[in-house]
Order: sequence, then C-alpha cells, then structure tokens
Amino acid sequence: MTRVFAALLLLVPMTLALPACKGGADPVPGSMGLVLEVEGMTCGSCEAGITGTLLGMDGVISARASHTEAKVWVSYDPAKVTPEAMQAAIDKLGYETTGWSWGS
Repeated sequence: MTRVFAALLLLVPMTLALPACKGGADPVPGSMGLVLEVEGMTCGSCEAGITGTLLGMDGVISARASHTEAKVWVSYDPAKVTPEAMQAAIDKLGYETTGWSWGS
C-alpha cells in the first residue's frame, strides 16, 4: 500500500502539469508556444535534463520533452527568451536541435 501511495504522490502532480505543456491555450497572456525537434534523446533522464535546462532559463514558462517523439514543447515569453537561445541551450547539453515550429 505504501508503494502505491508513493507512486501516486509522484505521478499525480506530473500528470496534472502535462496538459498545460502540450495543447490548449497559452497559460500566460502574451506567451508563445514552440515545438523543438531534438535528436539524441534516448530516455527519461534525457527528457528531464532538457526540461530542467529550459525551465532554468528566464522567460521559459513550461517545457515538456519526449524522447519517443524527439520533440520538446515549450511555452515562453518572447520578450525574455528566443527560440535560438533555447536551441543553443539544448545543443550545449549534447543534443541536436534539428528544427522548430510555432505551436503548443
């Protein structure tokens, strides 16, 4: 029972956060959505590293990476951060951003 409860404590907050990252309206007025195509992610640790790096950037509101889709969804404030800056941060981690498109 304790393991089930511990798993729920970890999974429920993550599940609640996902819809705001992919699809739906922008969470903050004036924010923009971006989908980055990223090669080289192979696991959840890759996803966590990219997500953490992006969330540490001033102006990034939310980020979600998927190694299976080779994509990263970002909501950001264009007055504070650019797509090029986000690409550079991901590339610096050792991954390769191969493109991006506007979207959520």
